[in-house]
Amino acid sequence: MKKLLTTILLIIIIISLTSCTQGKNENNHDNSQLNPDNDIEYKNDLDNDKQDNIKYENRLAEIIAKNRLPEENEVLDIVTKKDDHMAEIIFEVLAIDEEDLEEYAISLSSMNIKAYCVGIIKPTNEKKVEVKKSLQLYKENQMKNFEKYLTVQYNIAKNAIITEIGDYVVIVMSEDYKILNKNIEKSLK
Repeated sequence: MKKLLTTILLIIIIISLTSCTQGKNENNHDNSQLNPDNDIEYKNDLDNDKQDNIKYENRLAEIIAKNRLPEENEVLDIVTKKDDHMAEIIFEVLAIDEEDLEEYAISLSSMNIKAYCVGIIKPTNEKKVEVKKSLQLYKENQMKNFEKYLTVQYNIAKNAIITEIGDYVVIVMSEDYKILNKNIEKSLK
């Protein structure tokens, strides 16, 4: 009787483990939208009226929100002022002093399982180089964090774009980094 119960339990465990791993790579969105090499104009779910109605007091936050995936808007806050609940953590992680910025909108994953940071930052003139260096250091740290155990996240960190667009320093560390950066650039010009 014990052998029979043990065998049945073992079969159940094997079946449940097999079914858990089969759905591992499924996504809720069309991957063609996220392929940065596609020449598509990607905007947050083009047919989704809800996305077009996103309104923020800060225009930089609105640019980020309208150009990233809807599920990212649901789970990743965009910090635009010092008293936002994630602001202290974001500035500590990025090693940037909020006092050195004129205007900003920054969103990043605070969990060390996802390489994600999108920020549009307008530093004071004398701090532009320093802010850019801090973002580069953040990128390098993310690459080190993911290098040994999450290859996909390592590649996202490695491909991150840090650029200057007018008076702004922009960081885009995201699965759809090329498209998102292109759309942010268009929005800022």
